[in-house]
Amino acid sequence: MFEDLHWADDGLLDFVDHLAEWASGAPILVLASARPELLDRRPNWGGGKLNAVTLALSRLNDADAARVIAAVLDQAVLPVETQSALLEQAGGNPLYAEQFARLFLEHGDVEQVSVPENVQGIIAARLDGLPEEEKRLLQDAAVVGKVFWSGGVASHNAAATLHALERKGFVRRERRSAVAGETEYAFRHVLVREVAYGQVPRAARAQKHLAAVAWIESLGRPDDHAELIAHHYRSALDLLEAAGSQACAELRDRARQAFRHAGDRAAALNALVPAADHYRAALELWPADAANRAPLVFALGRAEYMNGDSSAARLHDSVDELLASGSQELAAEAEAIGAEAAWYRGEGEEVERRLEHALELVEPLPPSRAKAWILSQGSRYAMLAIQHDRAIEYATRALQMAEELDLPDVRVHALNNLGSSRERRDGAGFAELEASVALAEQINSPELARSLNNLASLHYAVGDVRESYDLDRRSIEVAERFGLESMLAFSHSNILGVYDRLGMWDELDAGVEIILDGEPAAGAAAAARTFRAWLRVARDDLEGALEDSAFGLEVARRAEQAQSLLPALNARAYALDAVGELDEARGLIEEVNRILQPLKAGGLPFQGSGMIVDARIRILGREREAGLLSGWKHETVWIVAGRAFVAEDFDRALALYDEMGCLPDVALVHLRAAEKLVAAGQRAEAEGHLGSAMSFYRTVRATRFIRQAETLLAATA
Repeated sequence: MFEDLHWADDGLLDFVDHLAEWASGAPILVLASARPELLDRRPNWGGGKLNAVTLALSRLNDADAARVIAAVLDQAVLPVETQSALLEQAGGNPLYAEQFARLFLEHGDVEQVSVPENVQGIIAARLDGLPEEEKRLLQDAAVVGKVFWSGGVASHNAAATLHALERKGFVRRERRSAVAGETEYAFRHVLVREVAYGQVPRAARAQKHLAAVAWIESLGRPDDHAELIAHHYRSALDLLEAAGSQACAELRDRARQAFRHAGDRAAALNALVPAADHYRAALELWPADAANRAPLVFALGRAEYMNGDSSAARLHDSVDELLASGSQELAAEAEAIGAEAAWYRGEGEEVERRLEHALELVEPLPPSRAKAWILSQGSRYAMLAIQHDRAIEYATRALQMAEELDLPDVRVHALNNLGSSRERRDGAGFAELEASVALAEQINSPELARSLNNLASLHYAVGDVRESYDLDRRSIEVAERFGLESMLAFSHSNILGVYDRLGMWDELDAGVEIILDGEPAAGAAAAARTFRAWLRVARDDLEGALEDSAFGLEVARRAEQAQSLLPALNARAYALDAVGELDEARGLIEEVNRILQPLKAGGLPFQGSGMIVDARIRILGREREAGLLSGWKHETVWIVAGRAFVAEDFDRALALYDEMGCLPDVALVHLRAAEKLVAAGQRAEAEGHLGSAMSFYRTVRATRFIRQAETLLAATA
């Protein structure tokens, strides 16, 4: 249950949204109360969610308002004039009714109660009527927060004063306390806390925040309270600056250290958005010439990159500063993360340059977490470059180091790379990838998103498209939960291929728009537009297909990696073939052939859908396409189905594509089978295939294929 959710920060709102959207396997009721202004921040919460109901509460009628007033006054019957006056002032607002009743209770005469313009005014009037000690304690408590503890408020007789405030309905005592040895209280309504806080002069408020810091630090749990301490320092500094006061150097020094500590604490918990906020606040106060500034710049740059800064500009800037300060290991880590950012941008040369520099920096250093992780990064990019021997060597070294130093997060990373390379080279890497996923879940690592993504890719490669879909969805969910913006864009682009093969073309189209609307790095944008090129050809948007495929190929050539270049070459050739540019299309498919030939001796083949096979038959001819599908060391169902398609063994191809759930490929095989039957004069048999093809093509609005099928239907008439 969440009360006053309109006061929540975006992190809590994201959590509630995720909980309502994704919770499954157990009956969960999420109940939240909020003012209508919450819908200004989350408009879709007002409707459009299948598993949510919004109830708009109307004003109280006079009978219900009278019951609220009677409950507060502990008096079932009031004089008619008194009740009428209170009901008129409450105006159907339950909080108004409660606070006006309490104000009346404290004055004893409705005639002596002035009429404030709003509920804050009523609360202020009640506070002004309190004894000085009670008012001062309430203001001290307001500085601590909506929840506070007896030890955090200054009073000679705190227990008695808090009891009096509890009886007057300002605060409530909680049954359990989060601080050992202290009684926990909470304001009965956040507006009471707001008004009390606002009544404290700025300079005094700043000093109260610093007093709160002193009390929290006295509890002796600096890690647990790091963010709370940082909050009070931030509030104190903001108040002093607003009042025109120059905060003393000692206070600024304490504050920047607190911000740095809070950033480290948030980063350790994978709370990357608040980590970046704390690091940024620390950096603003950090002396520019301080020797220990460079590691802070690195920490902020890493958090900003994880939060979606694909330029990684601050990380790049930190490298020279780190080297100058003697932080060689951190400089190497900055370069390795910078290589990852360049990979997402599709900058192949920069990936290689930064990664080689990182490996060069850590090679002479003793075993450490940074060295193990950078070796694992070296494995990752060797795997992506299809250098599987090198990838396995680096991953093995990283895994051994991670086990010796007890680094579970690095083990997750290294197992991911090792499994991906072993499966592609030897056909035996699923165990390592599944172990990577299990360990990532156990330690709540954000690396889980990439482990799931790679496991999904391997399932797709061996033809288990439906399992790939489930894993891709989980990868997206994890990336959203951790706020991994770069990984999220990549995961969204990765699932597009699954949407395509499962015939979820509207989801594919919408998914591309989601990616492009988010201003993604070039690599994610190129992958999205490459998939959309196929869709646009099918829907007769040939101009759009040419634009998308040209962009995708341009970015893929910069990345210089087969896993992005091969799909881009195939998509561009397909679009060119659709507009009659057969010579240029043939040149691109010949390039595909040159890339694939050295890969056949080891590893999984790059999966070829029926649409790819069909396009290459038209561009190269049936015999040349058969050559592309032969000679693979490890054959998958894609290769077997493709060969059946090329050999016009349509029944076999249909059975295999149907088993994988690849609806567009099933429809295409039906269409080509119908062509052959029409040419052979077997019109009745052709109509059966055409009916199956048309059923799918009309569902996905594939106008190009609908036209082809209708032409064949006319030939059977």
